[in-house]
Amino acid sequence: MAYLYFDSAATARPLSEAIDAAGRAYTEYGNPSSLHGAGLAAKRLVDTARTQVAAALHCKPEQIVFVSSGTEANNQAIFGLAKIRGKRAKKIITTDSEHPSVAEPIQVLEKEGFTVARLSTKGGVLDLAQLSDVGKEIKAEGTQNQVLARICIKEDSKEKLMAAIAELGSKVVAYDES
Repeated sequence: MAYLYFDSAATARPLSEAIDAAGRAYTEYGNPSSLHGAGLAAKRLVDTARTQVAAALHCKPEQIVFVSSGTEANNQAIFGLAKIRGKRAKKIITTDSEHPSVAEPIQVLEKEGFTVARLSTKGGVLDLAQLSDVGKEIKAEGTQNQVLARICIKEDSKEKLMAAIAELGSKVVAYDES
């Protein structure tokens, strides 16, 4: 019987090339922060992986941070931005359907004094009229450059995803230009 896996939003079967690369990494283990031979070999592997990922994403290797999970990545991004921009940006825009790894850090920040606008995603659709209202509030407050936004967009095809991102982006640009 064929095995069917339908939870690709959480994880997906790795490509054979990724499995091979991971296998090589497991045979050359060491602490990449150590100065001994095994540590230096591990550092070379991490640096090579970082360079390859940066090239694929068209960014600098130092902009790539490896983490152990999506929860860690979300926490680092949300709390990190709040710490860096928190003196100026005290408003967060998010949705009412975020994963707990996003919703819970935002709740913590809300208790610490951040204002949170939660956009409705009833029926799986982002309420763009509500986004427009939030944008008008932000503009009226004069805080356009002082907002943290975290909005997850899920679509069933690349074309629909790109269209949704473009539409959301046009709303952001409209507030920036007007």
